[in-house]
Order: sequence, then C-alpha cells, then structure tokens
Amino acid sequence: MSKKILIVDDEKDITFVLKEFFTSKGYEALVAFSGKEAMGFLNQTGLNLILLDMYLPDMSGLEILREARKTHKDTKIIILTGFSEEYKEEAERMGCDAFLTKPFSVKALIAAAESVLTGKEGGRKSISALMDNDNVLTRAKLLFIEPNEITYSSKLSYFRDIKRCKGRYQLAAAFTEDEAIKKLDEFKPDIVLSDIGLFRLYKLRDRILRMQSPVKDIILYGISPDAR
Repeated sequence: MSKKILIVDDEKDITFVLKEFFTSKGYEALVAFSGKEAMGFLNQTGLNLILLDMYLPDMSGLEILREARKTHKDTKIIILTGFSEEYKEEAERMGCDAFLTKPFSVKALIAAAESVLTGKEGGRKSISALMDNDNVLTRAKLLFIEPNEITYSSKLSYFRDIKRCKGRYQLAAAFTEDEAIKKLDEFKPDIVLSDIGLFRLYKLRDRILRMQSPVKDIILYGISPDAR
C-alpha cells in the first residue's frame, strides 16, 4: 500500500511540483494551501507524512504541528521554511521529525521523507540545500533556470567565487523555455537549479526524467514576482 503524504504550503507552485515528485515515487500525495485546509485533512486517518510550511496565511506551521501531534502521534512531520533555523529547536520540542530550509534539494527532501518514514538515522537534521556542499557536488555542471539575467547575476558571482562556494563549477543559464530544453540536451547538467515557478511552467520534471544522462539533483527556489 502506498504511503499517504500531505503537502501544506500556500505557494501553489511548490505544492504541485512536490506532489508530482512524490507521486512519481509511489506516494499518494494530498495538498493543502492554508491552515484551515490542513486541519481538515487532519480529521482523516492514514496520514503517514506531513510536509509543513512554517508560514501560512491563516495559521503558523507550529500551530498546525501542535494540533497534529494531538491526534496523529505516529504521523511523521517535516517542517519546510524559508527562514533558516529560527524555529528549529521549538519545532523539534513539539515533535517534528525533520526541519528543512528553503531553497531545497529535491533529492535531500525525498531522502529526508524516506528516512523519517523508515526510521533510519539522519531524519532529524536541517538541510540548507543551495549552499550545502554535501548537496552540490564540487566540479559539477550547474544549469540555472531563471526569469532574467538580473536574478541570475547574484548566483553567478557566488558560484564563480571558489573560496565562498568551495568548488569549481561549469555554469550555464536559461531564460526561456526553449533555452532550458536546449541546455538540458546539450549542456547535460549534473544539477539543475531552478525558479520553482518556471520549473513547473516548463514541465521540466518530465523532461529531466526522460534524459539519457541523468541529473543528479534538482534545487528549487522561489523568486519574488517583482523580479520576474
């Protein structure tokens, strides 16, 4: 029987992209965009895992975590947040099983989910995917999917700085759907780093899965609408 996972985040691009990834791994994935919707799902039985954003329009992730622990003591809960580790200790005291920071690595997130569900060591830890050298291979080929050169420039300067990023990378960027498809085929990246809205819009998950040269990891992040 497939594991049932609830993804709670008010950013629809994130929820739908994560739903696609977890569904492809054999999970039954449900989504909620608010605390109220999430609380409605808590009335259901059989939830194996909750991926929970820290900030929602109507409730905090900690409030939902507190309520979930009253009725779902065996359900595993992973907190996702864009605010570093500010609430990590409090969330762990309240019973979360892992705490991940955005931007996040898809590989790391799926590994954390499998870890907490199987009870293997390594579930309770914070993962800062974009800057964590464990998730970004040194000397890797990195492909950035960005809305424009302005949003790409800060990442370009970081990854060209060997002392800061602790690696030597081959870098490429795509600013349109056609460029993204072409770079995936010709550049053959080890890691794709993408604005999550464009990742969903361009249907890149399906394209990456069809590639003969497999991508080792995908790192997704949000970009302010003003920067697009």
